[in-house]
Amino acid sequence: MSLAALAYKPIHENLSKEALRLLDSYADLLFNEAMPSGFIGDCGRNDIDTRHIFDAVLPAISDESKAAFPLWQSEKLNVFDLGAGSGIPSIPLAILFPQHTFHLIDAQEKRCTFALNAAQKLGLLNVKIYHGVVQDFPKKYGTDKKADIVIFRAFRKVLASLELALYILAERKEGNQTPKLLYWRSQMVPFTDVGFKRLEDLGLSIESFVKFTSAENILPRGLYTFAKVNPPQKGFPRSWKKISADKLIEKEA
Repeated sequence: MSLAALAYKPIHENLSKEALRLLDSYADLLFNEAMPSGFIGDCGRNDIDTRHIFDAVLPAISDESKAAFPLWQSEKLNVFDLGAGSGIPSIPLAILFPQHTFHLIDAQEKRCTFALNAAQKLGLLNVKIYHGVVQDFPKKYGTDKKADIVIFRAFRKVLASLELALYILAERKEGNQTPKLLYWRSQMVPFTDVGFKRLEDLGLSIESFVKFTSAENILPRGLYTFAKVNPPQKGFPRSWKKISADKLIEKEA
């Protein structure tokens, strides 16, 4: 079964035949190469389409979120995927949105190699791969390369992911699109008042949480959109050593 075989009308309303072909080819690469190497969990070929491909593109095509999804614009954006692994959700999104550049960061070199080879096999010219950790990115590649959009699907705990994203997230500028962070998640985060205060300290606000009720029979899923509304408070972002030792990170998850 391919993505096109799923009984979900927005697939056919929003995805071209060429996009579906490339998504199917990428699913084959995940099944035949990434899964045997342990880069994704063991599953059947049909499950690849639902757990990974459909999951990646759902926020871009569902009736609940399409109108507000920030990649539906012609202006070129730099989209950074933290903990990109085998390229999910960034490679499927790069197929859908060739006008944007997708920067994939992962600490595991073998996963980076797979993602690079997959992008080349699919003929994607808008995908760049970086082996390393996000907090070292400015020192290794310069501070002029900033993210308009940061996405993460299977990275760190939510507050840790949001804080680490500050290392590469662009500053908010008057008249420009507000920098945003997209977080794939099935349920809302049970933030406490302390958790909301941390978001405020990071200069972030929750723009929306969308639950994809139209796709619940296929894959229960949702999407958080965070917006960078202010500069972070002094001391943020912190080192990974300090972030990982912060007990709040474990509580607000």
